[in-house]
Amino acid sequence: MTRTAKAAAIGVAALALWLLAGPSALGGPVTYVSTYGTSMSPRVQPGDLVIARATREYRVGDAAVYRSEKLGGIVVFHRIVDVSPDARYTFKGDANGWLDPDQPTIDQINGREWLHIPGGGVWLQRIANPVNLAVAAFLLVIAAGATEAHKGRRRHRRRRMADDSGGKAIIRPWWATLAPSTRQLLIASAVTAVVGLLLAALAFTRPATVAASVAATGPDATMEFSYSAEAVPSEAYQDDVVRSPMPIFRSQISTVTVNYAYEGPSATISTLARLQADSGWTWEVALSEPETVEPPYTGAVTLDLDEIDRLATRGAEATGIPWGALTVTVVPVVQTDLGMWEPEYPLTLTAQTMKVGDDAQVIVTQASQPAPDGSATVAGEVSVLGFGLPVWLLRLASIALVLLGLAGVVYCLIAGKRQAPASEAQMIRLRYGSMIVPVSEPPRFTGKVVDVPDIDSLARLARRYVLLILMTRVNGLDIFVVQDEDVAYRYVSVTPPPYPAEGVQAVPQ
Repeated sequence: MTRTAKAAAIGVAALALWLLAGPSALGGPVTYVSTYGTSMSPRVQPGDLVIARATREYRVGDAAVYRSEKLGGIVVFHRIVDVSPDARYTFKGDANGWLDPDQPTIDQINGREWLHIPGGGVWLQRIANPVNLAVAAFLLVIAAGATEAHKGRRRHRRRRMADDSGGKAIIRPWWATLAPSTRQLLIASAVTAVVGLLLAALAFTRPATVAASVAATGPDATMEFSYSAEAVPSEAYQDDVVRSPMPIFRSQISTVTVNYAYEGPSATISTLARLQADSGWTWEVALSEPETVEPPYTGAVTLDLDEIDRLATRGAEATGIPWGALTVTVVPVVQTDLGMWEPEYPLTLTAQTMKVGDDAQVIVTQASQPAPDGSATVAGEVSVLGFGLPVWLLRLASIALVLLGLAGVVYCLIAGKRQAPASEAQMIRLRYGSMIVPVSEPPRFTGKVVDVPDIDSLARLARRYVLLILMTRVNGLDIFVVQDEDVAYRYVSVTPPPYPAEGVQAVPQ
């Protein structure tokens, strides 16, 4: 690999490393936090290391890092528990009984938890200690100097061996003997495999799914219940309308209207009644079809007490147990974009009366709540150059890149084994490239011409007289000449090269 290719590979690797783990203090996407409190226990303990990466979106339930202005600028690692309509985030420690005083915006959040390394914060503090950094820098300088000295000794030893053996000690790496196109494919395959490994390190250290916040309805959704029925004024009722919580005397009334008033986000509402006897017998009765509504919305359904009585009686006959008291629960099923909510209004029905159940609530309120651990998940994402990509997609892409790169390397190895043997002229140029000068026309000999038996002898003569080897090609013959003042030393190679000679690279000595 040439120096330019090496520099390019190092640059690509450095850029990939920066995009993967560059610290935010230096403009990178990652924040390193050494924990010191117990607000996120038991999962996170003092001395742990949390690595957070910036992302385009944060959800309720995400553990994230931000800098608290109200706590003197300290870095806080807590969990998001709410997002306000003006896009401000409310945080709370898992072990805390109170909310954080700050409500940062998305631009003020450093990042979402990416990696959690138990005990890693202790090692990070040790590494960041100024004394330890100075010692590490000193050892690094010594190691670099020792490495350079070792390389110098190796170069000197190679030159000395080459001088002693006529250049036979020059060693070429195996890939340098490949055809140019095969060598380029090998480099591209290696880079592809490295990129795949870096992508795999990013994708396989992130969870494929994360806990999601599931809300049954939007915040402050309410359902208010009541019932009413028409009655004939008598000794049982003074008025012609009976309203909850007055009891319904079945000898006077057989039909009851249950009313409900809904406040919350837009929804689709259907209503049913769940019947349950003391014996355990249950039954569901549909009361209304689904209807899309805009709040505030008031709905009403009708309960036919005689029909409910007949259903319960048939159930008692089937089970052999009298139904006694029956719980009739009216349930509006509320479906929103955020989830489903089923507020309940239980009524107690006997053979003589119907009244509000003992545990009934006239106003039922439901607010958005994070889902319990493991109850709901969404696909995990990784932010790459500002774009959120699914973790599963990055995992597949990383595996494909690694396999593609390895397949390319294997192909190049097989191609290198199968390629035609290098010609003698090519091997000469590989071995003595720094001593050879290609010329377009054969040199003109004015004196004596001496043919030498091998290229090594010609190379020794060139070194002895401090001359260069002239190379030309005439009628399929590769001619190598060392031109002295009155004598020309010549070696002729007749083997044609397996691929164009311009693809052969000279080897400096």
